[in-house]
Amino acid sequence: MNHEITPMGEARARVRARFEGQIRRIRIQPQAAVPTLEVVLEDDTGRVSALFMGRRGIAGVECGGRLAIEGTPVASDRGLTLYNPVYDLL
Repeated sequence: MNHEITPMGEARARVRARFEGQIRRIRIQPQAAVPTLEVVLEDDTGRVSALFMGRRGIAGVECGGRLAIEGTPVASDRGLTLYNPVYDLL
């Protein structure tokens, strides 16, 4: 596991990285008929989204809290998104 933190403004599609930031938005939305938890993280340089497929919530994950996520971002219409990333509560 990579423990070096990448600023979100330097995130690149298809390049695995670890990001830490403040949770700005949480919402549940269906993706292909599966409940999906979307978490938007932000740091001083930008923002990334994390989608947790099949989840309606994660204990301890709440707006204003801090979270670290690690995975490979995918470019989407709403920016860079990590699907089912490894996460740590901060």
